[in-house]
Amino acid sequence: ICQLIRQDLISEFITYVKKNDFPLKSEIKRSIFETNSFLLSKERITLIEYAVFFGSVQIFKYLYKNGVDLNQRLWLFAIHGDDPEIFQIFEDEKLPFTNCYYLECIEECVKCHNISVLNYIQDNYNNYHVNFYDIHYYNFACFPERFESISILNDACKYDNFEIVNYYMKTKKIDINQSFNGILKKIFFCLMKHL
Repeated sequence: ICQLIRQDLISEFITYVKKNDFPLKSEIKRSIFETNSFLLSKERITLIEYAVFFGSVQIFKYLYKNGVDLNQRLWLFAIHGDDPEIFQIFEDEKLPFTNCYYLECIEECVKCHNISVLNYIQDNYNNYHVNFYDIHYYNFACFPERFESISILNDACKYDNFEIVNYYMKTKKIDINQSFNGILKKIFFCLMKHL
């Protein structure tokens, strides 16, 4: 069934679920063959989440039209599927998108370098962006144009991004002598790790 979903083979999928009396609200069984870290991190994955993850819009619509509920958790899976039609259905159905979930979705976009979905979420929900995700996941496409914030230096130390720390040290854009008490220790330990 996973292969049918991944390839969005709607006719074969419908035949399979009807022939085997397969519940549409069931979950995907864990597999030793799964290699995607996002999917591996989830305790459970429903058929509709799996379809959204792979951008299998035909199977997603079939499941939705046949009584499978939409939930906020689908947003995270949709980031990977990157299908505009699925996002439009979320919009039409007013699928909830709370502020605390917003940050989790922003992190996932930055982590998997999905800039188009990141822009979509920011344009349609909240234009708030968190730079430490960019630094933590080395997503250079999202880095701020100017590195003048002490928080960016702090995050660079926290996530062992030696290049940014080195940039600050060489360009002296920030007077680190006037920064937070603990930042000098963090810079020292960050530099010592890389020497």
